[in-house]
Amino acid sequence: MESLLRVSSLEELERCFLQGYSGVLFGVEFCPHLLPHPDDVAIVRQKLRALDMTLTLVTPVVREAHFEVVCDWLTSSIADGEEWVANDWGLMKRMREEGLNNPVTAGRLLSRQRRGPRVLDMMAAADIYQKRALRANIWGDPAIVELGAKLGMRGVEVDATLQGVEPFTMPKDFILTVCGPHIPVTLAIACPWNIEGVTRPERCHRPCRRHSTVIMENAENSARIYVGSNAQFIKVEAPYVYRLAEELGAGWIAWSETLPI
Repeated sequence: MESLLRVSSLEELERCFLQGYSGVLFGVEFCPHLLPHPDDVAIVRQKLRALDMTLTLVTPVVREAHFEVVCDWLTSSIADGEEWVANDWGLMKRMREEGLNNPVTAGRLLSRQRRGPRVLDMMAAADIYQKRALRANIWGDPAIVELGAKLGMRGVEVDATLQGVEPFTMPKDFILTVCGPHIPVTLAIACPWNIEGVTRPERCHRPCRRHSTVIMENAENSARIYVGSNAQFIKVEAPYVYRLAEELGAGWIAWSETLPI
């Protein structure tokens, strides 16, 4: 089992200590305004090749106003044979139709996992069948996996959610990636920071990047909520992520040293 580092910008990569990682997941999952420039992608690719590390491009969940922007970014950024991560079924289908045959991993935002700190309260009161349902995800459905395979899917991501992950079977050539330690629990498709960028992504000046991560706590639950960009996260411990990945037979761990965007 090998580890990939999740990075969203060239500046972030230059601050990272890469020893122990086999490759880098480069891009964004939640906000198309924050996609790195294709020139930065080329610089990162060159740096990683010199270190004998792999580069995998990451694309975000997409709303209609940003669909063409993300398609153009991926087309202009990806190299022949390079892998990419899709967090949107529509994008995966569109790129396949346009002839992009690069192998693609279905991102964690497609997994339909139950998220949030209160799920543990639900687990405490659940019977064995309900617990399995709370731990389940979309990849336990062979029809969904078959559909993804037709679109070029060769692997899937799941989060190391608090309640665990119900084991599931995939084709032998598929690779499972377990993600941690920041687990997304909510996502605002409409950006709370940038109103103009809803229809004109090029006008985003990244105001969210000027603010530090907000940490929220409440008396009813001990789990902290981390807020950054247009998403909220909980954080799990590294030993838990690695133990869960081993139990599931994962090939990769995707790790974020900073809050993902």
